[in-house]
Amino acid sequence: MASDSAADIDQEFQEWKVKFGKTYSSPEEEARRKTIWVATRTRVLAHNTRAEQGLETYTQAVNHFADMKPEEVCCCGGKSRRQCGTDTDGETQHDH
Repeated sequence: MASDSAADIDQEFQEWKVKFGKTYSSPEEEARRKTIWVATRTRVLAHNTRAEQGLETYTQAVNHFADMKPEEVCCCGGKSRRQCGTDTDGETQHDH
């Protein structure tokens, strides 16, 4: 299981950023994205613990969306709302 020490979480976040090519426009943006990522990581680890106990039927992973809020993720094939032209307030700027 993943470690919960601050240093280990920092290292894991840095490795995750490299894996998914994540860069941020400012230290403040990175801090905000890391907070979201940590919450996602916590939720995924809890879900996977339940899966190991037979309480869930599938496992989850900390993927390329882990630093995004649900409203930032689009339904169009694994793209962010920014990538496919949908505003973060949910106004679609493209056709599906």
